[in-house]
Amino acid sequence: MTYAQIKKVLPTANDMFLYDLLNYIDSYGKDFRLDTDDRLAKFLALAKAEMMFKNGKPILTENLNYRRKQLRRFSKRFRNNPKLLDKAMSLKGNEKQKFIATEWYGTGKKARDLGNKSKLDGWKFRGRGIFQITGRYNYETIGRYIFEHTDIVWYFDDYELFKRITDSMEFNILSAFGFWSYHRMYDKSIKQCIKIINGELPKKEKKKREKYYIEIKAILKEE
Repeated sequence: MTYAQIKKVLPTANDMFLYDLLNYIDSYGKDFRLDTDDRLAKFLALAKAEMMFKNGKPILTENLNYRRKQLRRFSKRFRNNPKLLDKAMSLKGNEKQKFIATEWYGTGKKARDLGNKSKLDGWKFRGRGIFQITGRYNYETIGRYIFEHTDIVWYFDDYELFKRITDSMEFNILSAFGFWSYHRMYDKSIKQCIKIINGELPKKEKKKREKYYIEIKAILKEE
C-alpha cells in the first residue's frame, strides 16, 4: 500500500499518523492477516468509520460526550431508560462521559459481555484505538494475542503503565490488528465484520461502512 492510497482513504489524517499506520502494516500485516487488498479494504473501511481526527491528529480514546439523540441511537440501555438518559444529559464534561461509560459498559448484560467486573471498569476500559476496543475482556484477550504474535507485553492492572500503554500509537494501531486477526475477520464478509465490531449500529451506519469498503477496494486497485 502506498502513501498516496492511504491519503485518499484517510484524507483528514496528518502525515505522522499515516506513515505510522503504513509502517505497522508493512511490519505486521502478514502476522495479522492484513495481506491482501480485499482484507486491507475491509480493515480500513472499519477503521475509517470508527476514527475521528482533530487538526489531522487521530482521536483514539472514545468520546462519550453524546447529545441526547446520539445516545438514544447508539445505546440500547439509555434508549430504554428515559430517566437514565435525562440524568446523563444533566451532566457536563468528564463527569458526563464517566457516567455514560459506567452505566453503558459497567452494568448488566453489556458489562458481562465485555468482561467488566465493576462500574469503574466501564470507564477504564472504554473504547480506544483504531477499532475502539472496549471492555476488560477485549483488552486482556487482545493483549495476550499481541504478545503471542509479537512478544510485546501490555500491562493493564498498574494504572500508570496502563495510561502510558493506551496513549501509545503502538497500542492504538496493534490493538486493532490483534482484534482483526483474533476474531478471524480476514475470512469474513464486510457485513460480518461490522457485526463483530458493533452489532448494535443503526442501519445507516452499517451502510456507511459497506460503502467505504467498496470505495477503498477501488483505491487499492489504482497504480
